[in-house]
Amino acid sequence: MTTLRLRLFQALPLFLFPLSASAQETLPLDGQWRITLDGNYRDWPVKIGISEKWYARRLPSNDSVALLNRLYFRNLPFRVKDEIHLPGTTDEAGIGSLLQESPVLTSGLERRLRYDGAFWVQREVTVPESWRGRRLTLFLERLQGASQAFWDGVPVSSEYGYGHPHSLFITGNAVPGVHRLTVLVNPDDSRYSQYGHHVVTSIGMLWNGIIGKIELQSQPADFCIQSVQVYPDIRKNQITFRAGFAGKPGGSETVVTVSLRKKGEEAWLLSRSFPVTSDSLSGTLSVPEPVRYWSEFSPGLYELRTVIRRNGTETEERILTFGMREIGTNGRQITLNGIPVFLRGTVDCNMFPLTGYTFMDKASWLKQFRIYREYGLNHVRFHTWCPPEAAFEAADETGLILQPELCGIPYAELNRILDTYGNHPSFGMLSLNNEAFTHNVETRRLTGQARQRDPRHLVACTSNPLSLTCTDDFYISAWGNDPSPDWPFFNPIVGITWGGGDVISASRFNRTQPATTHDYRAGLKDVKAPLIAHEIGQWASFPRMEDNAKFNGTLRNTNGERIEKMLKENGLFPLAGSFSLASGKLAALLYKEEIESAFRTPGFGGFQLLGLADYQNQWISIVGILNDFGESKGLVSPEIHREYCGPVVPLARLPKRVWTAGETFSFGAEIANYSDQTLKEIQPEWTFTTRTGKQIGTGKLPVTTVPAGGLTSFGSVQISTGSVTDAVQAELVISVPGTLIRNSWSCWIYPKAEPVSAKPKVAVFKGTELNQALEALQNGETVLLLADRRSLVNFRDSCFTPVFWNSTFKWPQKAHTLGILVDPDHPAFRTFPTAFHSDWQWWDLVMNGWPMSLSALQPSVQPVIRAIDTYTLNTPLGYLIEAKAGNGKLMICSFDLTRDLENRPAARQLKSSLMRYLSGPEFTPSATLSRDDLKKLIRE
Repeated sequence: MTTLRLRLFQALPLFLFPLSASAQETLPLDGQWRITLDGNYRDWPVKIGISEKWYARRLPSNDSVALLNRLYFRNLPFRVKDEIHLPGTTDEAGIGSLLQESPVLTSGLERRLRYDGAFWVQREVTVPESWRGRRLTLFLERLQGASQAFWDGVPVSSEYGYGHPHSLFITGNAVPGVHRLTVLVNPDDSRYSQYGHHVVTSIGMLWNGIIGKIELQSQPADFCIQSVQVYPDIRKNQITFRAGFAGKPGGSETVVTVSLRKKGEEAWLLSRSFPVTSDSLSGTLSVPEPVRYWSEFSPGLYELRTVIRRNGTETEERILTFGMREIGTNGRQITLNGIPVFLRGTVDCNMFPLTGYTFMDKASWLKQFRIYREYGLNHVRFHTWCPPEAAFEAADETGLILQPELCGIPYAELNRILDTYGNHPSFGMLSLNNEAFTHNVETRRLTGQARQRDPRHLVACTSNPLSLTCTDDFYISAWGNDPSPDWPFFNPIVGITWGGGDVISASRFNRTQPATTHDYRAGLKDVKAPLIAHEIGQWASFPRMEDNAKFNGTLRNTNGERIEKMLKENGLFPLAGSFSLASGKLAALLYKEEIESAFRTPGFGGFQLLGLADYQNQWISIVGILNDFGESKGLVSPEIHREYCGPVVPLARLPKRVWTAGETFSFGAEIANYSDQTLKEIQPEWTFTTRTGKQIGTGKLPVTTVPAGGLTSFGSVQISTGSVTDAVQAELVISVPGTLIRNSWSCWIYPKAEPVSAKPKVAVFKGTELNQALEALQNGETVLLLADRRSLVNFRDSCFTPVFWNSTFKWPQKAHTLGILVDPDHPAFRTFPTAFHSDWQWWDLVMNGWPMSLSALQPSVQPVIRAIDTYTLNTPLGYLIEAKAGNGKLMICSFDLTRDLENRPAARQLKSSLMRYLSGPEFTPSATLSRDDLKKLIRE
């Protein structure tokens, strides 16, 4: 990192700011460049511009190569220009084929303009007199594929790669004056396999251009700094530095001085000089006390200055930032500075909805990372891509642990990524790939190579799956080591079997009644390294239609537009906002339980969400509590999210969520403490209170010291519910007085009662008894018709959880719904407390229900309980409808309200509430169903 920078401009005359001769000098090359497209003949070994030597003259206009461009775009409407602003992309420059709208859903966001081929850029550069005889390098921070530089019509150097900057040597003997710089950027060059989110061609987010810093760098020609790496040793409170140089040191007159200071302070704490006799130098410095250590709680940083002096004159200076930290492992836990760390992470899939490419400035990354921290996260995994320098700088300052990931075979960029970003304390972990299933000799060799080259990071051969045959420092996996009879033959350590399955049988959320006792300790058997849960969540919610207009950059959310059109055609558009909020609330509930399950597991390494924000690609995966722009969707506030996703989390082990009055309510209390300090002799408190404020119980837990780095139990608590006479929703809260440490859980208590039978004025029929029901309606009776899969003409399979990831990508799912939408103030729920969305008390009902397709009915028939359909279909669905029919009044319910009600308190209570409503004066439906309408719903 340079400390001083020349700001030179293309316009003449050239003005130089005062600059020490010792500094590395840079000439920013931001601005307008000439551009010519050369995208034809991808498989041809030589580009047209090479064979015709475009670099030896002013670039031809795109008009002069119009035939080539027309052939490249294959008769699609396209736009070309002869200038581009760099840094930037061809999309931003208005170059490419025009988006052709598709009638069907596509794999993701679509580029308004698309050009993916090679291109040439060119401009004049003025080299100042002060640079005479110096070494010049062209620095291109990020581009796709290959680059080749030409200086005054002569080829000088080339580079290749995706996850690191391109440094192109120009000359070792700079001549002042005006020079022509030409660069060929060639994404068609495929020297090694690349896939994943570095390039993301399969999911619609490819970009083409040069982004980030573009500058000409000047250094002394005879001897200059190439790299400096710093290796902290927190046990000895010292650092080892290793510097590499280009050129010849020239004997004893060359001295390198290394200085150290705390970042943000002026004074250097110490300096030490070393004679240089070769092209490398290493040494050790003791860090003066008090030492500033780097962690999520105190991300303190240091600066190291390296200065070359020749014959007493300072010729070059380099300053870099580092942190005094050591990331390691202790058994099954990751440690930071010797303290166990629980990773609370999210996955970043290189999703940038306005530009299609990553932020390249620190301010934008700081904004995003501060949002992550507000929601309690301390970790980010970059799914098959490596972020730029600015991301590491922002993470250094915010205390996030980053895990970049490679995406090329044979992992050709491994060393470059380690060398380029290795000094950053936030660079804590590295994975060679994602879901590669490559636990073999080659990956073991590569992980060993990475450790030997740079011991500052933990290394894994892939993110998912676990394989005990590997030598990884840590594992990321969707399953543990607990055997299962079904594929993948190990039980999951996430909420659903990896891959999704049919969802109903593949998720514990659908197989077992709601509780908060589940953990993954069985999956840790024989696992010796830290194990981190892979891509937890992935619970879909309905997209927000109001976000469609926000995609006003180079990318267009055409899928959102298509969904909006479908909603309007099906008469559901006015409900879109409610669909989004209700389905999102359900997804957030599942996320909370998944996160707490991980915290309840002793010795667990942590989790990685997929993700905190939505993901528009892979056929629209709306899985976040934030939208694509990092904005809140109104589902969970940061303060509430931190209660169960923070360094200290109270936990309650509840055997169930739904109770019957008179039962002894019980729970086990724990606190997971992954802060950096022991909580000495704390006494947590608990309260159990109804939503209306009535207290059921309160108390204090035993005084206990809670050490950092794991779980501490506070024993169990029993509470009598004998005082509860009405159906109530109650909230259990565990908190630590005088702190922000708290957490809460909703439960429901229903009166004990025999199954409710129909009163004389309400006739109850099974769905198979349609004719009897029609006769009763004709006679003016009030009818409750209980439909099921045998009697319904058209219905959906149902389950408690929403769609996993999305219906298109995970099509084998049996159930394709996103929870329920109800009006909690509707009189039908007078004695069945509910929110407007699915909550845990609805589990038994929807697991034993069948959403009715209402497409054949008039729009006036609006369901009292609506099932939210997947956004790829948008069919009107309902579990409960009401209408006038014949001379009577009718309610049709497609929940099972007949079987074993004594042991199904939620079903029993809903039926009781419905019967009270049907028997009273408030049951006055406005819509009408004819005999023909009913036959469209119910089989005769």
